[in-house]
Amino acid sequence: MAVLGLLELMASQGASEAELYQAAFAFNSYAFREDYVMLAAYFSQDDVLWSDVDPRSVLSVDYSSGRSAQKIAARVGTIPGMPGQSGSCGT
Repeated sequence: MAVLGLLELMASQGASEAELYQAAFAFNSYAFREDYVMLAAYFSQDDVLWSDVDPRSVLSVDYSSGRSAQKIAARVGTIPGMPGQSGSCGT
């Protein structure tokens, strides 16, 4: 996984745990953009701004697993104009 290489490089340079989580969060938001748009919509339904979401929480199994992606997609529904709403890793 590319994100693992990024995190290993950052750790070797003395990055803090919080910085590692923030970097993984940012990386995944590009690598899995459809899933993260879905997550942003999910949090928005509870009036939580994406900028207020805790990276550690989003990277947990509660939000970043196949099962959670399916549950989140079912709750959010279709987002107009968003292609590839498959809820899987890059397919």
